[in-house]
Amino acid sequence: MLTSKKPLRQYDGFRASNLDDLLRVVESNLGAKLLQAPKTASIDAFANSCKLPTSQLWFCSYGAPISLQFADGDYVRVQFAHTGTGQTLIGTTPTSITATQCCISPADAIIEFAEAFQQIVWRVDAKVLTRKLGTMLGIPITRKLNFKSALALDAHGASSLSFILNCILVHLAKSNPRTRPFVLEELEQAFIVSLLCNGDHNLRHLLDGPAPPIAPRQVRRVEEYIEANWAMPLRIEDMAAVAGSSARSIYRAFRNSRGYSPMEFVKRQRLLQARALLLDPNAVITVTQAAIACGFSDVSRFSKDFSEAYGEPPSKVRGRPKKRSDGA
Repeated sequence: MLTSKKPLRQYDGFRASNLDDLLRVVESNLGAKLLQAPKTASIDAFANSCKLPTSQLWFCSYGAPISLQFADGDYVRVQFAHTGTGQTLIGTTPTSITATQCCISPADAIIEFAEAFQQIVWRVDAKVLTRKLGTMLGIPITRKLNFKSALALDAHGASSLSFILNCILVHLAKSNPRTRPFVLEELEQAFIVSLLCNGDHNLRHLLDGPAPPIAPRQVRRVEEYIEANWAMPLRIEDMAAVAGSSARSIYRAFRNSRGYSPMEFVKRQRLLQARALLLDPNAVITVTQAAIACGFSDVSRFSKDFSEAYGEPPSKVRGRPKKRSDGA
């Protein structure tokens, strides 16, 4: 279940108040055809969209029962219910979109909106998914990814998709020009990895098999890379290149030898930098400024993570009297 109440409210999109307008905007903005709509004088249809680094998010609400047909294309969409329930037809096979089930569909599909149905749609080029999967496995992917359409969000692991999507929506809602740009890129990467690991697709068995082991020195190379580049976007492609192995081998080596994932190590480094800023006697900085400077857009989440890592809230660290640098 998505918790964001006003998703993508400040981003580009469209609005239509009658059927003629709706026919025009769905074709020009979505590349879709209106198959069915009520014959009413007025409607209240609107959509908002936001471009992510390699994908796009849409929020759609039509306020009336309609059907849209989308043409064939080389992209994958993942549909989440925001309110109500909807249905997507892939060929003649229907898949419901509910609070506990999302739909993964190819471009060519028919989406049926009930009157109260509102959805969040994540749309990505299929090549982005296959490249990420190749990085995870350490091999080139030449076969097309085909997903099973229904994915239960209350199943083990799959709930992470809703959680990450909520984090993206919260980040967009609270976006600040001072926020490090890598936050959104890393959240999008986490969403893609979660989809590949938890979605039911024809290449899933490759991820479920054993990963080739890597040497301790390769793990340390990744740690050193993270320590030196914590203020930059940290992509699994870059970590794989540094280690000379697949991302999956890196993640399993970190889990086995360190007890945490590479991205958890990234968070530790950023928390360490934030703590150093708060303890710096020459720095005049608030908790919010420290969080933003170190890549945390959600200050409340930052405070929770900081407290868990250091046993005290960042406000207490900032409020601690600073030692005078002159020795007095």
